[in-house]
Amino acid sequence: MILNTISPSVKLGLHFCGVWPGTSFHYLHKICWVIAIITLQTYQYRFIVMHYSTDSLMNITDNLSIAVPFSLVFVKLVVTWINYGVFCDILSTMEQDCQKYTEMDINNLISKTGQVSFYLTSMIMSSYLVSAFFYLTGTIAFQGSNDSVSRELLFKMDLPFETNESPNYELVVTTQFLIHFSAALTFGSFTALLLMVVSVLHVGCQIDIMCQNLTDVLPKNENKLKHFISRYQEIIIFTEKIEKLFTYIALSQLVSNTINTCCEGFLIVIALNDDNGLPLLIKSVLFYAVICLELFVYCFAGEYLRIKSQLIGDTAYGVLWYDLRPNESQLLIPVILRSQKGFTLTFGKFSSLSLESFTSIMKISASYMSVLLAFGLHCAGLLPGVRLSVLYKLYWVILFSIFHTQQYNYLIQNYEFHTFIEIIDNVGICLPFSLTYIKVFIVWTHQNLLRNILSTMEKDCQRYAVIDTNNVISKTAHWSYRSTTAIISISVIAPVFYAIGIFGSPEVSATSHRKLLFKMDFPFDTDTSPVFELVIFGQYLYHVSSAFVYSVLSGSLLMVVLHVGCQIDIICQTLMETPYESEKQLKFFISRHQEIIIFAQKIEKLFTYVALSQLVTNTLITCCLGYLMSLRINSGFALFVKYVIVYVACALDAFLYCFAGEYLSTKSELLGDTAYKLLWYNIRPKETRLLIPVILRCQRGFTLTFGKFASLSMGSFTALQDRIYQSYLRCREEEIVQNNLP
Repeated sequence: MILNTISPSVKLGLHFCGVWPGTSFHYLHKICWVIAIITLQTYQYRFIVMHYSTDSLMNITDNLSIAVPFSLVFVKLVVTWINYGVFCDILSTMEQDCQKYTEMDINNLISKTGQVSFYLTSMIMSSYLVSAFFYLTGTIAFQGSNDSVSRELLFKMDLPFETNESPNYELVVTTQFLIHFSAALTFGSFTALLLMVVSVLHVGCQIDIMCQNLTDVLPKNENKLKHFISRYQEIIIFTEKIEKLFTYIALSQLVSNTINTCCEGFLIVIALNDDNGLPLLIKSVLFYAVICLELFVYCFAGEYLRIKSQLIGDTAYGVLWYDLRPNESQLLIPVILRSQKGFTLTFGKFSSLSLESFTSIMKISASYMSVLLAFGLHCAGLLPGVRLSVLYKLYWVILFSIFHTQQYNYLIQNYEFHTFIEIIDNVGICLPFSLTYIKVFIVWTHQNLLRNILSTMEKDCQRYAVIDTNNVISKTAHWSYRSTTAIISISVIAPVFYAIGIFGSPEVSATSHRKLLFKMDFPFDTDTSPVFELVIFGQYLYHVSSAFVYSVLSGSLLMVVLHVGCQIDIICQTLMETPYESEKQLKFFISRHQEIIIFAQKIEKLFTYVALSQLVTNTLITCCLGYLMSLRINSGFALFVKYVIVYVACALDAFLYCFAGEYLSTKSELLGDTAYKLLWYNIRPKETRLLIPVILRCQRGFTLTFGKFASLSMGSFTALQDRIYQSYLRCREEEIVQNNLP
């Protein structure tokens, strides 16, 4: 059994680098690294400078993309050497924590974390070595396809002697090979070290242990509260040491990764448009993936620390603190306040590392690559308890397997023969079906959670109908019914308009070929009767069924969010309208708030990845349909109407998800305002203190995110629509230029 969160893989890698405490001849390791890196980098950058005016842009980019990672390795080593005392202190603290808190680890979190640490760090370090191997393979293959007779090195260097002759060439290539793999191992070791120390690993493990211990013992053992607070202070000090060690490493990582991402993106685009671009793809694609992986690990570490800090605040608020003595419950207030600040992991003290930082950087990189691609290609049974639910699942699996496979098969088979507009048309109708399948699959995997949400809704309505003096439940039910019916109706009408647009278009009447609703590559002839009629009927049934399920899931999110708002309105109305008589009334308000927090967390867990897939596909769909609508305005009403309702349904779906996040945030503010507007200055001080954690927790709000990356809000919706509109304008400008339109 592993009783330590220190990964053997990281220990081996850092021993190799010479920075692990107690490494033999560590001064010799330092001298070797300094000589190797400085020599390599001097001649690498000398080559770039000397050949800047004569080399092509592709060669300059290629040389720069491999020189920058070696610079980053050297920066990481130097920062670690400078902060060696902090580094040793972090490792010794990790070992002491695992020994000291093993007794209270009743769920074996340390052992489980140790195993996860070993697997993840080994995988990360292996990916760097594999990337180095593929880079060298691509370099050698590129040299083999080159007509030049000169013997090229693995990395371009301007050495002061002739390298084409033996044995100079073999010695230099062997040295470059060893330095490349050594640097790759060092690179991966530092990334794995951060993951081991911060993320799913040591800090997270220790926080989970102390939160589990507090939840299990309070209020039975009140002395454990001080241990919880002192342990929290120790973790704060530990995270400050992590920040001190990694902040400038993260800054250098950000700068170099930005340069590398742009360089590798440029090379990948060049390779995609080159008939002999396979060697360049081999050396660039995996290298690009590893760069993105490293950036993700750093940003994920910062995000994970923030989430774990929130967990401490939630745990402190979630215990029965209102049953403790006032002098003990007061101790939790600074904990909740400090947890809202969070643990900070920054790059160079400039900005916090988070998944939002990662998506911003990747968005910039993706925008850069999309410009390059545009230039290079020339614009080239879900409800729990339903009978025969297995048959419903089987129906959907068969339906998607047959129709969706044939859709994408047609796209692939006819990709080279279709115009750009035809490809966009086919992709625009395929994506909604893919999204429907993703939604259905996610709900299948969380069916117990869905059952729990629905049963909680039913119990809430029965239990709190007595105190609902303003009939909020009844009014919300009517509003929910009308809204969800309208959403489902719009989505079901969309297939009808799509079919009208298909069969009413002049293209159908102008050709003798019988056109299907969706382009599919069937293994039989679909022009003859009754095959054509059967396929059309099957496609229409497939379209309507998918549209219905697509909208039902969106309507279900609106339904559960309206339920949360309804329950919040009831408890706020009860607290404000009922004369305050006893502490029990206040405790009911607080316990009900805690129940709603748990319910909102279940909604987030069920819908977060549905929302992420919704965001990605809706962006693509609305861009495709908006582009096609702009082209079809002057091509007849039938072709135009084919896309309008589908476009409206997609935009409405995105609006619903963003509205749900905004609505939950607004209702959380309402709870805080209600707690503050209560005549708390007329209540006893002991009872007034109970309201402080409520107000603090309400400031954080209920979170509804897409894929844990960013919160859903109306700001997200307007930003998304703005990006889509800008994309549409760019497409129109390119279309005008290509067709010489006024």
